[in-house]
Amino acid sequence: MTRRARWSRRALAARVLPGLALAALIESLVRAEALAAELAPATTDVLAQLDALCRAARRGAIDGLDWQRQLEALLAKVDVAALLAAIRFDALASGMSLEAGGRAERRLAGETMAAAPVDAAFDGKLFGFGARRAIVPHGHDSTLSAFLVLRGEFHVRHYERLHDAPDGYVIRPTIDRILGPGACTTISDLRDNIHWFTARSEGAYLLNVRLAA
Repeated sequence: MTRRARWSRRALAARVLPGLALAALIESLVRAEALAAELAPATTDVLAQLDALCRAARRGAIDGLDWQRQLEALLAKVDVAALLAAIRFDALASGMSLEAGGRAERRLAGETMAAAPVDAAFDGKLFGFGARRAIVPHGHDSTLSAFLVLRGEFHVRHYERLHDAPDGYVIRPTIDRILGPGACTTISDLRDNIHWFTARSEGAYLLNVRLAA
């Protein structure tokens, strides 16, 4: 006669649940790996094209206006969800304190730029904002830079820098828009040199890329 084992609910759970948890973990890892494999090629291609544009500008093959036009066209095709995964956005954002409507920034390097070409010709930085916090209006010299909205909404204003005066700039408004995820603006010495970003929502994030020095 076969002896039937008797298990308490606690004993059964102790034996069965770890196995179920392991199976669930394995399944989630497989799904994550499959998702990464699906997203990586498109993101890697965008970063490679960004690198090529920056290298062309660095050697003088294209000017600032060409860089702006081509980069804006490139970023218009970006899959924001894939880009967030590529830069490990959730891990980065969790380490940026936006308490009391603050503002934080973090340079993208190492693992966060793993999808970028080795020795990339551009630098990346993530900016996080509480509502109504801003990058105050300012201009640049000899800079090629772009901002891409990743989360939230921003009131974005740009100005043409017509010429420099002893006590400031003579400017002309060029852009005054509300931008959401996937929208971008760029600057150079030749166009839209002065910019101003104000977050319209809590937990709003911008990705900044610029030609590396």
